[in-house]
Amino acid sequence: MRQGESGWWQNFLMGILLFAASCHTWSQPVPGKDENIPYLVTFGGSAETSWGDDDFSQTFFFVIPKEFTSPVYIRVYDPDCGGAIDELKGVFDTRTSFTVYGGVGCYSNEDVQTGQPQGNYKAGNVLATRTFGVDARYDQKWYTFGPFNPTEGEFVEQFKGYIIKVIAEGVSG
Repeated sequence: MRQGESGWWQNFLMGILLFAASCHTWSQPVPGKDENIPYLVTFGGSAETSWGDDDFSQTFFFVIPKEFTSPVYIRVYDPDCGGAIDELKGVFDTRTSFTVYGGVGCYSNEDVQTGQPQGNYKAGNVLATRTFGVDARYDQKWYTFGPFNPTEGEFVEQFKGYIIKVIAEGVSG
């Protein structure tokens, strides 16, 4: 059986914004400790939805305060499939893409606001993208996207900051 068809393809997006300020660094883990789950999971597109992933996609929004001017980095933990944390069912064959978006529409677009991967939910400018499969280089290790200028995000007055969007999609397996 293909790994993605039977369940857990564990992509662990513990998106961490590292703000490299002159005297300190600030970050926020995803998921938060209060959520009581160790990792976020995105299944491959061929997985059974009964395992809990109904659309093989997760969207994350990061708000960067408008006063913040240092480069921003987004880090993904263990983005590969096929290592120590991933659950094997048959063979590891899942591929997951992570795409970072900024610019007008990355948050304000009507389709983005629904929270569903439908319509123009990928609105905005692609700032970076990478697809991962089985790759021991990233097993229990971090992959870093960036640096990004905070102003590459979409300014949203409601949040008094710039929004950068990350979409994780199980594209196969």
